[in-house]
Amino acid sequence: MASEVPDGLLIELDKLYMAVAQARIAGDSDLSARTYAELERFCRAQTVVTGSAVFLCGLAVLTENDEAAITAFHEAISIARSRGERVYDILFPLAVRHYQRDELDLAKKYASESREEALKAEDFEAAEEVAVMLNNIAERGA
Repeated sequence: MASEVPDGLLIELDKLYMAVAQARIAGDSDLSARTYAELERFCRAQTVVTGSAVFLCGLAVLTENDEAAITAFHEAISIARSRGERVYDILFPLAVRHYQRDELDLAKKYASESREEALKAEDFEAAEEVAVMLNNIAERGA
């Protein structure tokens, strides 16, 4: 994701992230649900306004519901690709989500795509991080 997003929006996103995280840590499910709903509204609105995949990807990372997260990752990938932006930094957390669900074939697929794109972009640090995950996937049998 190479979208240019104004710093003010990223600061607001970070504040909402922290509010959700703090509510979850405190074990306040009502506050957590309310702050998450606020985060989701913000992310979806900013995706429309800015056209950036950053917000949906951020939402997906924080979403506890796997299906909703996976859907948001795919939406973010579609947006980024339509804008000609890199997607390896969206594919990787998508792969992680599938890995956590023991969906190793999908985790391997998205991790491999992520690594390939990171190497093309000469982001060797990201490519190495994905390589570690691919090794873990292989060790688990996929």
